[in-house]
Amino acid sequence: MKKFDIHSPNGTGLMGYLTCDYQSLLFAFGDHGGGSSDGKVRAEWVIDLPIGCFTIYDYKESTPVDELTLWHIGGHSEEILSHVAHFFIGEGKVTDRSGVVVEPFVGPVDLFIKNLGE
Repeated sequence: MKKFDIHSPNGTGLMGYLTCDYQSLLFAFGDHGGGSSDGKVRAEWVIDLPIGCFTIYDYKESTPVDELTLWHIGGHSEEILSHVAHFFIGEGKVTDRSGVVVEPFVGPVDLFIKNLGE
């Protein structure tokens, strides 16, 4: 079995979908890094986290990029989906490939902040 560097977008595949507007993506990650040479992807963000990298991209869309609301999420495992959902709490929805909504990852810092408010 071929191993991939989890901190590289090489070898990532479709893990799920993100429903949010283009402005939310710009706010979260800044400008996208362009698209693919074959034109199938016009906008792609590559984000590297300690647990691995993920990509958010359009795929074979004809709608103008700044009007899209459904994006593909690429990664090395579905585990990344809850981390993507964490970036978009209240701003978007993450689903797996079968359409099941993925809950955001809650880490120790989130629990600490929540407990401060109680």
